[in-house]
Amino acid sequence: MRKNVHYDLASLFSKGRYLKKTAGILLIAGMICSFTACGAGDSDNKLPEPVTKTVQEITETQKPDGSIESAKPEDGSKTAKPDGSSTDKPDSGIETARPDAGSETAKPDGGNKTAKPGNTSSGAKDLMEGIKGSDISVLKDLSQGNRAYTGFAVKLFKECNTDKDNNSNMLVSPLSVIYALGMTSGGSAGNTAAQFEKLYGLKQKELDKYMYSYLKSLSNTEDSRMSIANSIWLNSLINDRRPLNSYLHNAADYYDAKMYSINFDRENIHYLNDWVKEKTEGMIEKIIDDPDPSALMVLVNAVAFDAKWKVPYEEYQIRDAEFTFEDGTKKKTGFLYSDETAYLQYGSAQGFMKYYKGGKYAFAALLPAEGVKLDDFIATLDGEKLYGMLQSPERETVNCAIPKFETAYETKLQGFLANMGISDAFNPGRADFSKMYEGGGVCIDEVIHKTYIKLDENGTKAAAVTGITMKATAVMKTKSVILNRPFVYMLVDCENGIPFFIGRCDKIE
Repeated sequence: MRKNVHYDLASLFSKGRYLKKTAGILLIAGMICSFTACGAGDSDNKLPEPVTKTVQEITETQKPDGSIESAKPEDGSKTAKPDGSSTDKPDSGIETARPDAGSETAKPDGGNKTAKPGNTSSGAKDLMEGIKGSDISVLKDLSQGNRAYTGFAVKLFKECNTDKDNNSNMLVSPLSVIYALGMTSGGSAGNTAAQFEKLYGLKQKELDKYMYSYLKSLSNTEDSRMSIANSIWLNSLINDRRPLNSYLHNAADYYDAKMYSINFDRENIHYLNDWVKEKTEGMIEKIIDDPDPSALMVLVNAVAFDAKWKVPYEEYQIRDAEFTFEDGTKKKTGFLYSDETAYLQYGSAQGFMKYYKGGKYAFAALLPAEGVKLDDFIATLDGEKLYGMLQSPERETVNCAIPKFETAYETKLQGFLANMGISDAFNPGRADFSKMYEGGGVCIDEVIHKTYIKLDENGTKAAAVTGITMKATAVMKTKSVILNRPFVYMLVDCENGIPFFIGRCDKIE
């Protein structure tokens, strides 16, 4: 057993470590820790009992002023439940935010109206307001999901690290990505669904219940908190296609997803971006710059984390030291020195865990052995081994020094995810999302991922957002016409749509 292991990042990094490539591995271990060694916790919280209002009634119409209003059914109309039965429709329809409804929409003079209850701070109204989820039990044991999630997290991290043009300070939130993917794959079927389940290491329903239970396990305090938010944004410019009622109910039940409808144009995309800014507590300002007017919808997850150190740093523990990049360049920066009691070892790499207040979350770091490049070390990571390490850190004194750092990162994940085994989801000819839209005919267009972290003597703030855009595939069903019996034929002027010869063929000479 090691005693009083000396772990001074200031000196060890000076042997040839690269700060710009450490942020990703530092946070991925920290995020995984919230599932494993730190304990996800249990909760008996359940969604309220179902009510009669259903997502079947969400049909929007465009007003002349550019705002969106949902169509209200005639009095006494019925709404369909997922099981095919019907209930009386409440006499109030569901509507999106309108300037005259109190949404936070800019006035001509530059002022803003105050958002009414049910609106986000952006002014977009939650179309699922009043729609209650089903009564779902919370998993008491999250270990199966934790193990599967850690495997997914490591695969994602390693795959993103293969992008040598964009892996400097690479930082991903597998948690954000899997929530967004889970909402999306809930609408998949056939081989597309099978590929998703192989990626997760869980059946879709197992993933849904795990994601729901983890969400309900969050217990926040003033000094240590994490928030997770999910939303679905429909493009009101496309009114002829709406997601299936059963799919939307599943997203509401298991992911607590809110739903909004806006025009996917530059004038209205700020509603989605304002939601992102609000849910990441201002750490990430936006996710979409130029919306695609042909996109059907965007599924978004946002994660925000803010925690203070369990043991605050004293002034004498904060001092400057040199950090050495892999190319030998040195830079002086602020370091945080402390003694910790959770020692980590992964192969020849050494590390530690430093806890935040409450003990539910921790920062974890792994430093490759002397002479091992960071890329080579990352390539050796294995989900099962990492999960086991985080489950049982060794209780030894570790002398630590952590550099203060702040970084923001963004990438598009569709190529990485396709390489990880879900290629059908991105292929217009093979994608099967028939549980999301009747008849399918949609695929994933892109997956945008943005992250942010700031670590200093006070604690750590981090945020992530993942947006998945769904588009129509425009692939028609194949038909067969074999002219092997009598037929009529024409020569057609296509510009004018007229036949300039017309005949019949009933014999072949």
